[in-house]
Amino acid sequence: MDQRISAPLHIDFAITGRCQLRCDYCSAMPLGQPDVPVARAIEILKEMRDIGVFSLLLSGGEPTVHRDFLKIAAAASDAIPSLLINTNGLRLAKSAAAAELRTAAPAAIVAISLDSPNLESNDVSRGFGGEHAVQAIENCLREGIVVCISAVLTEATVGSATGLVDRFFPSVKKYRFFPRVLRSCADAQRNGNSYAEAVKSFYESLGRLATRYPGVELLTPMGNSARYDLAPEADMGQRCICAQTRLYIDSSLDVFPCYYAANDHNKLGSCVNKSLKEIWTSRVADSLRKRATHANLCGPTTSLQAIPARYRSFNIERAV
Repeated sequence: MDQRISAPLHIDFAITGRCQLRCDYCSAMPLGQPDVPVARAIEILKEMRDIGVFSLLLSGGEPTVHRDFLKIAAAASDAIPSLLINTNGLRLAKSAAAAELRTAAPAAIVAISLDSPNLESNDVSRGFGGEHAVQAIENCLREGIVVCISAVLTEATVGSATGLVDRFFPSVKKYRFFPRVLRSCADAQRNGNSYAEAVKSFYESLGRLATRYPGVELLTPMGNSARYDLAPEADMGQRCICAQTRLYIDSSLDVFPCYYAANDHNKLGSCVNKSLKEIWTSRVADSLRKRATHANLCGPTTSLQAIPARYRSFNIERAV
């Protein structure tokens, strides 16, 4: 039976591998890859429009450091109905940059990374940037840009992350909460149990938060917190909806089912020499979709072989 829809509903597009920060939980490591050439980036955006992609996340690295970020944001805004831009907020802490983005992509939602309202806790993993993120939020709101606050739950911030809603609601109504991705066997063994319990407790608290703030959107990897249910945990490893509905394009233009499944054995092709339509309709993609009907392509694991290739490279580099 054909498992394929006519186009991915959503694409994550990393337009650069560069970033000003070196967050110790960063799942985009190793950083430093060059910018996607602007001409090819815009061509790919037109391909997305032509095949009917509905939703796009512009990411990196840090997308705002791309030399032609505003051109790409404008092209994305024209091509895709729903555009989300993921940023650490350092560039947008300048009011002029927020104004320029509003002009280039007036309908875009800007997801600004801030892990805790306690900036000292926030910067434990990030090094710095908490004050910049807060200023970026204020600048974007002043420009009329819809803001989403995107938080990674670290050991330092999982206990205070819900305070982000207390601080910024109702000016900000959208929040995304992601667990820190374990990047090695040692990391999983060292922090896995205690950290997993803290994250579980955090997610259980989100229902109460949604009740306290009607109209808030609290998104997690499992969906909207209003329907979040930890009971189906055992089923998480049995299927993978991402392969059926989305793509991830990294800054080298390699294509995978999603950001977390960017393993060597899940590579679908490359936008360097193929169009998105060719990749989406290829036998390789069809085979992977079939595999994903009975196996999660990423999923929690303590096996280094199932950790995305970029994490393995990161661990090797750190060990040298």
